[in-house]
Amino acid sequence: MGRIITVSGELGSGKSMVSKALAARLGYQYVSTGQFHRDMAREMGIDALELNILAESDPSIDRKIDAMSQELVNDGNDYVVDSRIAWHFITSSFKVYLVVDPDIAAARVLADKQRCEEPAYADLVSAKTQLLKRKESENKRYSQKYGIDRNNVSNYDLVLDTSLQTVEQIVDFLCVQVPR
Repeated sequence: MGRIITVSGELGSGKSMVSKALAARLGYQYVSTGQFHRDMAREMGIDALELNILAESDPSIDRKIDAMSQELVNDGNDYVVDSRIAWHFITSSFKVYLVVDPDIAAARVLADKQRCEEPAYADLVSAKTQLLKRKESENKRYSQKYGIDRNNVSNYDLVLDTSLQTVEQIVDFLCVQVPR
């Protein structure tokens, strides 16, 4: 069995950037269930928030993403998995949770031009509002479908606040903390 690090956290906390940088530093493969989710939304002609709302009544959406996470466990490779709830399915993983101030998260998302699959945010207030709606939708779905509270920090091995840290600082810290 390979080593797996699951990185979860708030929207705009830097999960993707941290996960990619950590995977590169450790020589692990990078997997993003969020990108898989955004690709599904784009293929359906909707945005990520609309797919979240649809997933509340269509269990096949989550089943596809969950299956992808579970398949990683037995293939023997080392992974950094950027995902909201992969920690729940990959119980043997080292579980990291990233938190961020909501205003900083909104500013990050607003400035990220690569988020073309998500709704266009008119300003900081609308970005923060949409992120909070998406978080509520996800938390409701995860609670109903899996009986989990992804915001319960006791689910994780390590919790980091990324609000005032660079990606490099976070990765430096994680490289010391992650069991090898």
